[in-house]
Amino acid sequence: MLVLLSISGFAQMPSGGAGKMPEWKAYGKIVDEQGKPVEFASVVVLKSVVDKDTKKEKDVLVKAMQTELNGDFSFSGLPMMAKLKLKISSVGYKTLEMPLAVSMPKMEGGAPKPGQQPDPAMMAKMMAAMDKDLGNIKLASESTLLDGVTVNGSKPLLEMDIDKKALTFLKT
Repeated sequence: MLVLLSISGFAQMPSGGAGKMPEWKAYGKIVDEQGKPVEFASVVVLKSVVDKDTKKEKDVLVKAMQTELNGDFSFSGLPMMAKLKLKISSVGYKTLEMPLAVSMPKMEGGAPKPGQQPDPAMMAKMMAAMDKDLGNIKLASESTLLDGVTVNGSKPLLEMDIDKKALTFLKT
């Protein structure tokens, strides 16, 4: 009797997901006009997508965080092939929006030929481009001059003390 076995293998990406796009990291520091850190500022990464129903471009949340006490923020796992925007807001400051993109260095001499090892210096440049320092990002202060402030207060209807209860009757 002759038994034939067939074994087939399927290749996968190292991450386990087929077709997973490379990711990158962006970090920086939020400062005010004097260069002092802005603590607890809201820093949001938004991705522009086209809405299926309206066919209009809209922003969807990718990642969000608050800055540290020293104004630092950091995002990792950002999608490489997406139109991203950084939106920063904090009480007392104007909201700031700026494009967020990674720029890969141009390969000198073209891409390596099949079987040829890539240039180590070029690989180092490409890896460094995936770790982007945005530096100090300055927020402009936003102040509003009020005409006046009115404070309304009232005495509580019932006051309790250690040895007594007092009721207040208001005239209407």
